[in-house]
Amino acid sequence: MARSTSRVSRVLMTGPVARFADAYRAELLERGYTPLSAVNELRQVAGFSRWLEAGGLGVAELSEMRVEEFRAWQRASGCTGPPTRS
Repeated sequence: MARSTSRVSRVLMTGPVARFADAYRAELLERGYTPLSAVNELRQVAGFSRWLEAGGLGVAELSEMRVEEFRAWQRASGCTGPPTRS
């Protein structure tokens, strides 16, 4: 009998970074992240990917400056979760 999958373990990834989600998840797990921690990281990336898409930006425009712009947007939007850096 197949084990059911919790909704907590799923992340809907859209936008320009979506194609890298599976590889990123695998890398996180390989580095010792728990499945729940990996999901939390993927949620951050999913939000960043949607933000890029909304701004008409693609993977080619990724930079540290874009990450900082996203974090500033998160703070201005009231997101209070801790920022992560890998």
